[in-house]
Amino acid sequence: MAIIISLTITGATYSSSASAYIVDDPSAGLTISVSASGQEGGSQQAGPRAGTEKFRVYSDSGNLVNTISGAGPHTYHLPGSGKYRFEGQVQTTHDAWRSSYDGRKYTSTPPDNTPPTISGPAYPASEVNEVSGQTYVKGSTVTVTYTASDSGGSGLAGIWIDGVQASSSGSASKTYTVTSDFTSSAYSRDGEGNQSGTVSKAFKYDNIAPTISNFIVNSATTPVSGQDIFVDYPNTTCDFEFTATDNESGLKSYKATNASGVDTTGSLSGASQTITLSHDLNEANSSKEIKYELEVEDKAGNISTQSSPIVIVDDTPPTGTLAIDSSQTTNVVDGVTYIKTSDVKLSITKSDSESGLF
Repeated sequence: MAIIISLTITGATYSSSASAYIVDDPSAGLTISVSASGQEGGSQQAGPRAGTEKFRVYSDSGNLVNTISGAGPHTYHLPGSGKYRFEGQVQTTHDAWRSSYDGRKYTSTPPDNTPPTISGPAYPASEVNEVSGQTYVKGSTVTVTYTASDSGGSGLAGIWIDGVQASSSGSASKTYTVTSDFTSSAYSRDGEGNQSGTVSKAFKYDNIAPTISNFIVNSATTPVSGQDIFVDYPNTTCDFEFTATDNESGLKSYKATNASGVDTTGSLSGASQTITLSHDLNEANSSKEIKYELEVEDKAGNISTQSSPIVIVDDTPPTGTLAIDSSQTTNVVDGVTYIKTSDVKLSITKSDSESGLF
């Protein structure tokens, strides 16, 4: 024989997802009664002593948090949001205490069936360019940040980026070293193991510099040997023209530096654009040369360079002389030259130190 101690607990319903009994109405609490029956011992048997019934309350970690005396029924409110267990006790007629531990867990907190939420990624605007719905990484790295929150009650367990836990809080970052197109993805989990949906972002990698073509002098000009181009005088301006093309992240800007060190800058857009640079011939340097060093940058930060044709300003007219050919017989009388024949043969000499003679 043995003394049997029974705990009767009502006002809660078992939840398999919480592995505990959930209090039906936390404001009403639980109804708990303690009872004991039976005998123990040999020839001098002992039974439960009426009026000594009580129950103890333990936290899920095993700490004693409360003791309530009396058989009840008692209205009992759980002292916190965690899980609690109960133990019934009674004193025997031989003054010994007997206990019965109830293995059931009780909580006032309903199970968390709500998955957390996650958003992102966010990334510095200085590290990317948005082009026609595509996100291009400007340099060799980009840092992304995801944020998450949980409203279900169990709290966040963390954020996983690309399948690897990146934090145990509501924010996580990862820096990518970029060598090709890639996709970043992340999800979050809460304390109950609920998982959010996955968010992702595709990034494009552009390591191809833009191209520069048709860098020409678009003016009335006379090409001479090599790369030099002489401007027909008396033009006052000289137009340089170039076409820039970028089929990846798109064009961003150009900078043209002339021989005097003066920069001309401008914005570019789209995949292809033609630009004209109009140069005042009065701004030619001391050697009377006009030349541009051109830089074209795309939105991913790639830069192409090219030199323009050289234009030489010819503002010096050619020289020449006109004389009677020495083969003819002449007489000079009082400063006047007389020719003895009816035909006049003249000799012409001409020279040009700049663009040359036609």
